Amino acid sequence: MNAAGTVVWSYQFISDQGANYYFGRSIQEVSDGNLVIAGAASIVSNSFGAHIVMIKINKQGQLIWSKIHKGPGSPLSP
Repeated sequence: MNAAGTVVWSYQFISDQGANYYFGRSIQEVSDGNLVIAGAASIVSNSFGAHIVMIKINKQGQLIWSKIHKGPGSPLSP
């Protein structure tokens, strides 16, 4: 959003990791001018709970990298 509250761009994170829902919790501008978003991923079909998700994007909304920190015993674990 810009200072007037108008959406400049939006981003939808789609992963092949099997999670059903992603929740953004925090956005931080980092020293290189890009944005790091921290949040959680959850799987509705089981009770393994949430996993930590970190995504880095540039100011145009383009993905630089993403990482899901998987809980032990989770179907998302390797």
